[in-house]
Amino acid sequence: QGCCSFHKSHLTRHYREPIMAATSAFTEGSSVFGGGANLKQALSTIFTVYNPDMVAVSTTCLSETIGDDLPTFIRQARESGAVPEGKYVIHANTPSYVGSHITGWSNMTKAMVTYLSAKTDTPNNKLNIIPGYVEPSDVRAVKQLLTQMGIEAIVFPDTSDVVDTPKTGDFQMYPKGGTQIPDLIDTGNSTATLALG
Repeated sequence: QGCCSFHKSHLTRHYREPIMAATSAFTEGSSVFGGGANLKQALSTIFTVYNPDMVAVSTTCLSETIGDDLPTFIRQARESGAVPEGKYVIHANTPSYVGSHITGWSNMTKAMVTYLSAKTDTPNNKLNIIPGYVEPSDVRAVKQLLTQMGIEAIVFPDTSDVVDTPKTGDFQMYPKGGTQIPDLIDTGNSTATLALG
């Protein structure tokens, strides 16, 4: 639970935006018997209360150390009805003792492709651009350059207009920016992928 609190406070301080994150709330029992039941309950609660289209699960050191099998837990949550039909759950292994925050970011980006990207028989003639761990303004600049060059692209992850929205005085839990799920699925039909380092 402390990991989740640190995650939220760190990102909230950096972006000056309220960052939402839920926790599976590990207890001593979860540490011994695994976090599967906690994750299932957390997903059920998140979809019931907040109704997102997708939930991205980041693991913690404790979950990684005890060897939680996230793909199996997610499949079981879907089979039990904790994940509604038409909703998505992806995960990335993000223990703090492996690499850095860049490693975690890269793992979640890879998860977007692994879980969502699908190839069909219809090419979209687009370019996939992975801008890397940069600020929203940098992503916006990359998208502007692509527009000026007349290049159709799917840019992801895209934090522009998500964590740098205008200050209107109204809270939006789901800002309108970022890459949409259908676009992430369509990345499998793109001509090429360019990862910026």
